[in-house]
Amino acid sequence: MTLLRANLRSSARRLWAAGAAVAVATAFVVAGLLLVESLVRTVTEEAESEAGGADLVIDSEWLID
Repeated sequence: MTLLRANLRSSARRLWAAGAAVAVATAFVVAGLLLVESLVRTVTEEAESEAGGADLVIDSEWLID
C-alpha cells in the first residue's frame, strides 16, 4: 500500500493529464453523437414536412436492399 501511495504522489501530474485527456475525448465523442442525432432528426422532420401535403409518396427504401 505504501508503494501505491508513493507512486501516486510521484506521478500525480501524469495521472491528471491522462484523466483530462480521457475527459476531453469523451466530451468530443458525446458532442459528435449529439450533432449527428440532431442532423438526422432535422433532415427527417424536413422530409416529413415536405411530404405532408402530398397525395402520393413513393418509398424507394426497398431499392437499397
